Amino acid sequence: MFSGTNPDSGQVRQMRKTALLFCVLGFLLFLPWLGQVHLFDWDEINFAEAAREMIVSKNYLSVQIDFWPFWEKPPLFIWLQALSMNVFGITEFAARFPNAVCGAVMLPMLYWLGQRMRGHVFGLSWALCYAGSFLPHFYFRSGIIDPFFNAFMFVAIVSLAFAGRGGCKFPLRLSALAGFFTGLAVLTKGPVGLLIVGAAWSLVWFWDGLNSRAHSGKFKVGDFLLTLLKTIPLKRIGVFFAALSLASLTWFAAITAKDGGFFVREFVTYQIRLLQTQDAGHGGPVYYHLVAILFGCFPASFVVFDLGKSKFSEVVRSGEFGRWMLCAGLFVLILFSLVQTKIVHYSSMTYYPLTYFAALAVEQFITGERRPAKVLIVSFFTFAAVLCLVFIAIAFAGAHPDAIAHLIRDPMARAALVEQQGRWFPAQYLVSAPLLVSAVAAFYLWKKAKRLAAVAAVAGGVSGLILLLSWLLAPSVEEIAQGPLIRFSQTAARRGCDVDAVGHKSFIHLFYGQRMPDALTASLKSDGEVRPQSRWEERMQRFNGPWKRPLVLMAKSRNLDSVLSESELKILFQKQGFVYLYRPAAGVAAKEAACGFLPE
Repeated sequence: MFSGTNPDSGQVRQMRKTALLFCVLGFLLFLPWLGQVHLFDWDEINFAEAAREMIVSKNYLSVQIDFWPFWEKPPLFIWLQALSMNVFGITEFAARFPNAVCGAVMLPMLYWLGQRMRGHVFGLSWALCYAGSFLPHFYFRSGIIDPFFNAFMFVAIVSLAFAGRGGCKFPLRLSALAGFFTGLAVLTKGPVGLLIVGAAWSLVWFWDGLNSRAHSGKFKVGDFLLTLLKTIPLKRIGVFFAALSLASLTWFAAITAKDGGFFVREFVTYQIRLLQTQDAGHGGPVYYHLVAILFGCFPASFVVFDLGKSKFSEVVRSGEFGRWMLCAGLFVLILFSLVQTKIVHYSSMTYYPLTYFAALAVEQFITGERRPAKVLIVSFFTFAAVLCLVFIAIAFAGAHPDAIAHLIRDPMARAALVEQQGRWFPAQYLVSAPLLVSAVAAFYLWKKAKRLAAVAAVAGGVSGLILLLSWLLAPSVEEIAQGPLIRFSQTAARRGCDVDAVGHKSFIHLFYGQRMPDALTASLKSDGEVRPQSRWEERMQRFNGPWKRPLVLMAKSRNLDSVLSESELKILFQKQGFVYLYRPAAGVAAKEAACGFLPE
């Protein structure tokens, strides 16, 4: 799996310089325009709001949303966001900064691992494949949990792979390291982290047992099971779970002591619901993740199909790291294909195995061992051209909404496009230029036998496209999706009003409306009053009961009749498929309450 000899001093210097280069490159790729766009509803704002509420309440033990217990996620990533916000302020940049740091660390790690496994060229190939693919790159510029969650599991799997190789000097230390990082994964997103790492370990162990019996003559089930039992690494498993417990169970024990097990019960119930039902409408066919990975991880997902069968068999059957990557990647893909809730980033752990196998093919291309297949070249240029046309079409639709409005059947989507106030300008048509230029440059460099430079050009083109998207196009698109909701919430915060969303799930009003703990809620938590007993009861009190501050609300236009029938609300205005309403506080004139919330 790894080269049998230690690198000499020259190789060590080269590794250090290249790793440092990838670290610097990571910051250059992931930091620019990181706060250019508002956080996106739901996930980005959800986690950032939980971090903001930690800071406001000074309660860093419990995760809260709307200052009520939030049991969907453990706190580790939210702690990192809260730390970032304490340094940079409560901003979009601060919410996304931890993932940018994660990316700047993981790129040199991929190079280092690749160099130790197969040499300098493979290390470069792996890091470039990851940085130069759309979703793997994009998630390091986001404010969601998954980049850290995946990184922790990946480090755990790498540690187990090192510990299990022949001649390893420190198997117990590496097993402890694997357990510790698995514990961090559990503390980031829950027990699915242990499930994925444990499944990869079990599958590799089972595979190794099959191989050992296959070389020993006639296969017998009884002998095979006995062999498996004899090869169970009990000491390593014990050390693994001890380290895992130290990393994760400490917090779970503390929160259980505080709330009597409420968080753990609700958290387990939520995880089961994700497996059995489509959470909040996030459903999809069984092949959902396969399609998302195929097109979302372009171009690495295309390159991996050009990995020769002989090379694939050599890497997997010879006991190399590929066996671990194959087991982990396939398990994640199958698991989340069967889970009823389908969200793109659920399968993002597959990006490490995918780019590993793509890097094997790229290594062959760079070294001249084989040439890319014609079908790969044609599919690459075809899909790159399609992507460019898609981004040009988006820029055209935003700048000329009336030209395509008749094609949109959904009234809300049509209103959002036609009534939007996004800035559209000619430069947005050039967002895809880096991908086009890099494709042409890569073709030219390849013809000149500069293969590594050609691969770097492709990776640079994808990275440049994502940077220009963040700078030029994303702000205008985000304005269509949620711009008025955010400005309305910010206006409410400046005027000292409560703001809420009714009839649809959103976190915009909490983060951008700067929700603070209400006196009623604070009273409940301090003296045990029975009013209200849940977040829902508190919201109903806002809508229908006595309330001290003016209340403004956001609702989808299609839900207007049901919203007005449930509460004495007045319409302020309608915009981009949403209706904005208000409810004056006791003793406040309606005209005064509505002032400052005029149509934009």
